[in-house]
Amino acid sequence: MIEVVSRQNQKIAILGLGVSGLASAKVLRKSGAKVTVWDDNLASRDRAVREGLDVVELTETHISTLDALLASPGIPLTINRHPAIERAKALACPILNDIELLAENVGETHLIGITGTNGKSTTTELITHILEKNKRPCEAGGNLGRPVLEFEPPKKNQAYIIELSSFQLELTKQAAFDIAVLLNIRPDHIDRHGTMEAYVSAKMRIFEKTRSGKKGIAIIGVDDIDSRGIFDILKNNKNWNVIPVSVLRELTNGVFVKKGVILDASQGEPDRICDLSGFPNLRGKHNHHNAACAYLAAKYSGVPKNIIVNSFETFHGLEHRLELVTNLLDVEVINDSKATNIAATNTALSCFNNVYWIAGGRSKGENFSDLLPYAASVNHAFLIGEAAESLSEALSPTVSNTVCENLENATRKAIETAKKDPQPATVLLSPACSSFDQFQNFSSRGREFKRITRETLEVSLD
Repeated sequence: MIEVVSRQNQKIAILGLGVSGLASAKVLRKSGAKVTVWDDNLASRDRAVREGLDVVELTETHISTLDALLASPGIPLTINRHPAIERAKALACPILNDIELLAENVGETHLIGITGTNGKSTTTELITHILEKNKRPCEAGGNLGRPVLEFEPPKKNQAYIIELSSFQLELTKQAAFDIAVLLNIRPDHIDRHGTMEAYVSAKMRIFEKTRSGKKGIAIIGVDDIDSRGIFDILKNNKNWNVIPVSVLRELTNGVFVKKGVILDASQGEPDRICDLSGFPNLRGKHNHHNAACAYLAAKYSGVPKNIIVNSFETFHGLEHRLELVTNLLDVEVINDSKATNIAATNTALSCFNNVYWIAGGRSKGENFSDLLPYAASVNHAFLIGEAAESLSEALSPTVSNTVCENLENATRKAIETAKKDPQPATVLLSPACSSFDQFQNFSSRGREFKRITRETLEVSLD
């Protein structure tokens, strides 16, 4: 647990009592802050009371007494702004998050921040895996896994690897990173930020500050127009050593992937790092891009090339991210429940042939017709959730499809249909939508998909 000495004796209210909000409240209280908490959900407030926390409604009077308001990532700041945020802004009460508190209290600890629309979690875990193989003390968290204030106190040579969503970056004003990674930017979370420009601006905040007296390492994917625009803005900034990464074209001043091979041309002639094509848990151009960015982050963290390459080989991948569930009777079943937007699903579709595709959930307001250029590999689509009818309309008549009642029906139909195919086939759950219409989160959706898959295949084998 991080000791938040920078906020001792301050009056701080926590708005939102999800995992990170509750963790922040406990850590701040233990660190000597005077903590009050609030959540609009009664069950969350009741849980806080059981934890011994002081639940106080965030009225104008209460906010006027605070030194700061800590907002959890799920609290809207722009569209449908929470009333407590409006009051705090009107009263000039500082609004912050747990990332800021971590940065305030870990001194010169090595901080690596990773953001992007897609690939954040895989890249975060891959960097962590490499550093662990190099026997460096490190912890990963943030948007992925543990709240950052639950990290163990820093040890000698400590590294913290932090996945950062746009929601977190909106409130990241003073936090700075030794290494900042921007993987990509695709349309996402427009319902939260209001415009694409606001979403891009939130992502760019990862480069807002550098560590005191240090030149930061900025690793930027340049295969999309918005990330390339950020690279163009930052490349001449004297506070950053900016390194571009591409899987679409050769670079003379960065790192690129050509036919599965990572080539480092950031310091002159291209240096062959390794061939990723033999690593099944890093297949596809998107994972080649993730690996190239992880390579650079590890390189500038002092990890030798041979350890980085060996780490790629032993990386097992992440649950719910192109996760192989089973490969039985010429039917490969892939759980890509984390693909909650169109760009992520298009990436998945490009990795497989003869696909029986399960998609749908709650739309994020994207144009489903953008899936069509990547759907040539789809034999049939099985559509679920609130977006099923809209997806069906966008895919027809190019992609034959069936609207199913729920994930269970879709999965069973997809597997049974794929088994009848004379050619090897892939059943792919890659929803292109959020899970919130039928599931608590993408993880619960992915676990349910795996349960149904196991039951369906057990029945079919009997």
